[in-house]
Amino acid sequence: MTYYGGSGWWGGLPARHLVGAGLRPARLLIVAAAVLLAAGHAWAQPPVLEPISELVPVEYVRTIDGDTIVVRLDGEELHVRLLGIDAPEPREGTPEAFFSAGNLALMLSRSAAVNLEYDAAAGEDSFGRELAWVWYIGCKDPEWDEPDGLYLANLEQVAAGYAELYPECKTERYRSALISAWAAAQE
Repeated sequence: MTYYGGSGWWGGLPARHLVGAGLRPARLLIVAAAVLLAAGHAWAQPPVLEPISELVPVEYVRTIDGDTIVVRLDGEELHVRLLGIDAPEPREGTPEAFFSAGNLALMLSRSAAVNLEYDAAAGEDSFGRELAWVWYIGCKDPEWDEPDGLYLANLEQVAAGYAELYPECKTERYRSALISAWAAAQE
């Protein structure tokens, strides 16, 4: 049996599921290329930022959804909610939810390092998740040759159109950058 993908949220689907849905391999490649080009255009929008406070290095473990990840810090797994953004929930079953989670997973799994920036104004959410700004050392080049900078995943999700601004965010840090990225993604 032929499989497409393999490592992402979309991976491991037997070809018969894709072909049966009317997505022949050639059409699938065209659709995937169009999505990546559109996302690449949106990624060019966010401003360049630098962390305001100390970064805490963590090991990226997995993505839960477009605004929640699991990381390992000092041997303990932590659920981390990305501050300032809100992404669709996978349980809603919408394509947007899966694209959002897949984009975040791709960014962080291919990064050279993942770091958390805590904000004293934020604390924890009602589900006991850590609230943090998530920074990664990565590359915007689709070839992923060498890391070319430090990026804020929260901002990248909004700029790519995979997340919205979280209206109940308790911190103003990076808020203006998120608003600018959100406005650019709406164009």
